[in-house]
Amino acid sequence: MINYFHRNLESVLKASLKQFPATVITGPRQSGKTSLVKTVLGKSHRYISLETPDIRAFAARDPRGFLERNKPPIIIDEIQYAPEILNYIKEMIDNNRDAMGQFILTGSQNFLLMQGVSQSLAGRTAILELYPLALSENPGNRIRSVKNHESAAEWMLCGSYPELHRRKVLNSRAWHNAYLSTYIERDVRQILKIGDLNTFNQFIRVLAGQSGGLLNMSSISTETGIAVNSVKNWLSVLNASYQTITLPPFYLKFKKRLIHAPKIYFADTGTLINILGFSEIEQLLDGHQSGHLFENLVAGELFRLFANSGEKPAVYYWRTVANDEVDFIIEHGGKFHALECKFTATPSISHIKGLEAFSGEIPASKQGIKALICPCDDSLAKSISSNKIRIITLKKLAASKTISSFFK
Repeated sequence: MINYFHRNLESVLKASLKQFPATVITGPRQSGKTSLVKTVLGKSHRYISLETPDIRAFAARDPRGFLERNKPPIIIDEIQYAPEILNYIKEMIDNNRDAMGQFILTGSQNFLLMQGVSQSLAGRTAILELYPLALSENPGNRIRSVKNHESAAEWMLCGSYPELHRRKVLNSRAWHNAYLSTYIERDVRQILKIGDLNTFNQFIRVLAGQSGGLLNMSSISTETGIAVNSVKNWLSVLNASYQTITLPPFYLKFKKRLIHAPKIYFADTGTLINILGFSEIEQLLDGHQSGHLFENLVAGELFRLFANSGEKPAVYYWRTVANDEVDFIIEHGGKFHALECKFTATPSISHIKGLEAFSGEIPASKQGIKALICPCDDSLAKSISSNKIRIITLKKLAASKTISSFFK
């Protein structure tokens, strides 16, 4: 395939073929799911897309006939358009349980897709998630490497969707505008049956303003004039379609009183920045929101590291009512790892106060690494890092392909 970017999920996908009769790959539109399955499995599996209206209608009208005509091994793209066939796929799998890797199913509407999968294919399928490009998947066509303030700002402004990196001539702002419009028309409106798109656009803008901070649904309701229950419903669809990430608070009991509201992030910084109205790198480097945008970038990377490992994310944040805070708590390998983000090339003691406070609340046997993630150079990071606090550079983050490699 022309200009295919190799993805970290490839090895996990290949492994799933040997262990499960079916594999489901979900993720946002344009994250590269079709390119991935066609490139990795194009020679071993037939490919058919349910986005084509007549094929979709045939699958919905006559599921058994559709599968008889399209025998496995097969890739069925956008499976959520004909969830009726999932029960018939289950029947075919149960008639030949020893045949692995027979069905590869992709979908971009996790809300609809997973409802059908959980009912029909439980125990018969691997479920993988493909986000847009991780920093370690950067092909270098548009941004050579992400290792300092300026390159981080370039990446955040552009976003991580493969098409933007495949075709350098594309205007990222225009592309994100078109993507958001298409997403609203095709996905959100279909699921939520929203009549007034202006209200939904306002909801998106207010939500973007909270990115990197605590999610305040009452405030969103007040600013947009929609009910809190509608805010919850709309947000659940954004989460299910991989546009946003809701980060829960850390769950262990502490001596100190904790904040219990979730935090909100956007899965792609380009989408977020476009909604906020930024268009120049200088706005990201010098603006008062640069810290939140960088934190959003790191949040997206952490979720990608889990997804590219074939693991469910175990990522939280920690904040007390006294404002002791750690941006990310990661549960991995039986340990709790604490990560703080600062968009600075000059890390200092003041940046790690939250990490130290968190350490005082966690049993030593459960403590993992404590690290500050920032765009400083390697030599400075080495000179400051110690047994207690590690400095993780953007270069290190961009070199990590899985959550395990990140902690090495």
